[in-house]
Amino acid sequence: MDKRTQLLTVLAGGMSESARADVGPSAPSSLWPPLDLFESWRAFLVRFDVPGVKARDLEVAFMGGLLVVSGARYLAAGPDGERFHRLERPGGSFRRSVALPTAATPEMVEASVEDGVLTVLVPKLPATTQNRVTVHPMHLGVARLRQPS
Repeated sequence: MDKRTQLLTVLAGGMSESARADVGPSAPSSLWPPLDLFESWRAFLVRFDVPGVKARDLEVAFMGGLLVVSGARYLAAGPDGERFHRLERPGGSFRRSVALPTAATPEMVEASVEDGVLTVLVPKLPATTQNRVTVHPMHLGVARLRQPS
């Protein structure tokens, strides 16, 4: 990253820190991109504001109940000698994480982007009613494995 890009990144809010992640019910307003999290009886719906970010620059992952959205938004640099008076639109790479209490698999998660809004739908799996593990009598093959030879 050249000095000019570093300066633009710092002035735009330091969004090049790819390790930035928040996990929990709420997050400070300084994290980007901002998100809304909704829950219905059948799914979680997460919407991220990602204006100016193309679908090819977004990555969505879901594993172990953690939804991770990462990507990059590139700032258009002006010609040499141009002076900036304000840089309020963040640019650079970003990463947001949201913990969701569901055991969905990545194949079940749907993501789409339209008009600068990334929408991620994470379905809920039905709760299992059986909390007990059935204990079976020892199988003959297992008994043979335990005998010393």
